[in-house]
Amino acid sequence: MNANVNEVVVSSEFKPGWSSNILPETRPLGLVGELVADRWVFECGLRHKPQRIVWTREMANGHPLNHPLNASFWELSRRFFTACRNGKATRKPMAVSTCISVTYVLFQVIDAVMRSGAVSLWTFKAQGFDDLLLALTNRKTDEEDCDYVLAAVRIRFEVVRLLYLLVAKGSDNGVVLNDGFSFVTFSSQEDVIAFAKRINSADENETLDAPPEVVFPLLNAAIEYVTSYADDITTLHHTAERLRPQIERQLRDEYRPRYTRRSQIASALLEALVVRPSWVDESNAVRKTELAQHLDMDRTSVYKKRHQSMFEAAELLLAGGEGQLADEARFLLMSAATKSPMAKGDPAVGPHLAKAIGLPFSGKAGPHAPWPIVNVGKGGRSMDVGTAVSLLWTASYLILASFMADRESETLAIETDCLVYGVDGCYIKTPNFKTRNVDGGSLITQPCPKVVELAVRVLIRLGEVARSEANSNKLLYVTHHHGSSVPDGGDLRYRLSMFAEVCQVDTYQGKKWPIAPHQLRRFFVTSWLHYHEFGRFFKALSTMLDHASIGSTIRYGVRVAQATALSKGQRNLANRIMTRVALGDIMAKGPAARDLLRFAERIRVKALPEDQISEFVVERNHRNDVELTPMPHGYCAWSVAAGQYAACVEKTVRRVGLARPQGRKRSCVCGRECRNFIVTNAFSGFWENSADRHRRIANNSAASPRLREAAKEGLRIAQNHIAKALEEAE
Repeated sequence: MNANVNEVVVSSEFKPGWSSNILPETRPLGLVGELVADRWVFECGLRHKPQRIVWTREMANGHPLNHPLNASFWELSRRFFTACRNGKATRKPMAVSTCISVTYVLFQVIDAVMRSGAVSLWTFKAQGFDDLLLALTNRKTDEEDCDYVLAAVRIRFEVVRLLYLLVAKGSDNGVVLNDGFSFVTFSSQEDVIAFAKRINSADENETLDAPPEVVFPLLNAAIEYVTSYADDITTLHHTAERLRPQIERQLRDEYRPRYTRRSQIASALLEALVVRPSWVDESNAVRKTELAQHLDMDRTSVYKKRHQSMFEAAELLLAGGEGQLADEARFLLMSAATKSPMAKGDPAVGPHLAKAIGLPFSGKAGPHAPWPIVNVGKGGRSMDVGTAVSLLWTASYLILASFMADRESETLAIETDCLVYGVDGCYIKTPNFKTRNVDGGSLITQPCPKVVELAVRVLIRLGEVARSEANSNKLLYVTHHHGSSVPDGGDLRYRLSMFAEVCQVDTYQGKKWPIAPHQLRRFFVTSWLHYHEFGRFFKALSTMLDHASIGSTIRYGVRVAQATALSKGQRNLANRIMTRVALGDIMAKGPAARDLLRFAERIRVKALPEDQISEFVVERNHRNDVELTPMPHGYCAWSVAAGQYAACVEKTVRRVGLARPQGRKRSCVCGRECRNFIVTNAFSGFWENSADRHRRIANNSAASPRLREAAKEGLRIAQNHIAKALEEAE
C-alpha cells in the first residue's frame, strides 16, 4: 500500500486483453477517512447529516465485498463510485446520495456476473447480456410484470453502459476502472431509454401519483394540527422537558430501594460474623425460624432451597474456617448482600410527571384532535405527549413538502433562519441540490403562503431544546427515542404512515396507501389540477384564514402552474370533469360548456347507459386532444381547434393546432365569451369577490369615467359567472 492515502498502487495482475495503463485510484470528493476502509463517510456540507456507503455487503459468492477473494470487485466498486462522484462518468460531479444509489446497482451487476460463473466483468460473455438486463428489472421471464418503474430501469441500464464506456473510452493517460465489460452494451443514452421502455412501459408502470382522496384529507388534518393544536402540544412538551429533571431529583431523594429476601438474609449472616446474634446456637448452626422472626419475614422464605448455600457458607465462617473455602464462602455472602436490590434503575417518572403537567389534557375540539393526552410516554392505546409531538412534527413537514414542492433532501436541509419578509409577504429560503450545487446546495428564495410560515414557526419551537443541545441549526431537528437528529428517509416514511393511520386517511379503494415524500412533491401539480373539486377538504385552512367562502381558501397560496408540468393528470382531469358536466352531475356555463352539453344531448338521444356516455366523452377528448387547465377563475378547455378561437391570442395569429399560450390568463379576457372557457360553481368565490370589487369602483364617483366603464364591464362578466346564477339554473 502506498503511504499516500490519496492513491492506491494498482495490482499488476491484469485480465487477458486488458489495457495495463490503469490510472492510480483517487479519492472521491468529500471523503472523510482512509480510502481503503470498510465504509466511506462523507462530509455533511449543508446536508443534515453525514452519508455513508458500506463495503461489507455479502455478495453472491457468500463472501463480503471487501473479502480478499473479492478484492478485484471491491476495487471496481470504489473506482466506479469515485468516477461518478468526481465527474469522470457523466462530465459533472454527482451527489453523494446518487453515487451510493448507482454503486448499489453495480453490486447487483457483480452478483449477476458471479452467478454466471465469470470471475470478472471482462470475462463475462455477451451471450448472457440479455439475462443480466432481465435480472436488473427483477423479473425471471419476459412475461412477468416488472416491479420497478421506468426511471429505475433506465438508471440500472445506464450503469451497465458506463461499465463499458469507462474502460473502452478512457483518457490518453489511461482508464479509471480496473474491470468492465469487453463488449458494447448500449451505444447511446437513447438506446438505454428505448430498451427500458420496451421492457417497462412508462404509461402502465410509471410512479403513481398519490390519490387526491388520500392527500387532501391528510393535508387538511396536517393544517388542523398546526393551526389548532400546535400551541397546546408544544406547551405540554416544553413543560414536561422543563419539569423532568426536577421530578427525577425529587423522586431519587425520596426513593428507598427495597432489597430482595436473599439480600436481606445475606446481610444478616454477614453481621452475625461480627456480632454473634441469638439465632446462632453454640454449635455455630443458624436457627432459621428465629432468623425469619428477626427479619420480620415469612419462615418459608428462609427455608427455600436456593438459600441453603448461604447458610452453609455462614456456618463455615462462624466455625472459624480458613483457606480457599472460607474466601469463597465470604465472597458468596457479600455478592448476595450487595447485588440483589429489587430496584431496577430509577423510579418511574412518567406518572409523577404526567400529574405535574396536568394530564389528562384536552384542548380545542376538532375532527382529528389528539385528545385526551393521558401519558407523558408510551401508555398502551392512550395518546401520550411524545406521540402528539411526533404527529405535530409530521403535520408541519407535510405542509412544507406539499405547499413548497421541494425535494425530500432539500426540505430536510432547511435551516431555522429560512423565513425572509418582503414588502409583499413572506418568503422561504431552501437549498437546491440537483440543478445547482449538488453537495452543499444553493439557497433559493421563493414566496410561501401563511400556513407554511406557521408550520416553520411550529418546527422552530418543537426542536429548540434538541437543537441547542446538539448545536444544530436544522429546522427539522427533533428529539426521538434514540436521541435527536433530522429523520432519515426511512423514519420519515414511518412518520407519514403513522400520521395517516392516526388520522384514518391511509386507505384508497379499500387498500392501504403509504404516502412517500416524493409523492408530496408530485402532488403539488396534482393539487393544482384537482383543488377545485376537492376544496371541501380544506375546512381547517378556511377556518384558520377566516374565509367566508371555500372558493377563496382553495386558491390560497397556489403558485402559477407551468404548462410543462401538466401531463397525464391533466388529461384525467379533463375526462372526469367533462364527463360529469355531460352527465349533469355538475352545472357548467361558458361557450365550451354549451358545446359539450350539445354533444351530450346528441348521445343521450340514443338512451345510452352512463358508462357508455363516459366512454364517448373520453373518446371525444382524446380525438380533439382536449386538456382542461384550471385557472383561478375557471377552466381553459384547450384542444386542437382552440387556437382558432382563443380570446387570449391576437386575431392575426389564430390558427388550428396552435399551442396554448404560456402567459398568465386574465378573467376579463377568458370570461368574455371565449369559446374555450368553461366555469362551474366551484369558482363562485372568485366571481363573487370580483363582482363586489367592480361594483365598488363603478359606484365610486371619484373614479375616472374610463375606469368606471371598465368596472361596469367587469361587473357584467362577473355576474354572468357567479354561483347564484348556476344555483338558480339547477
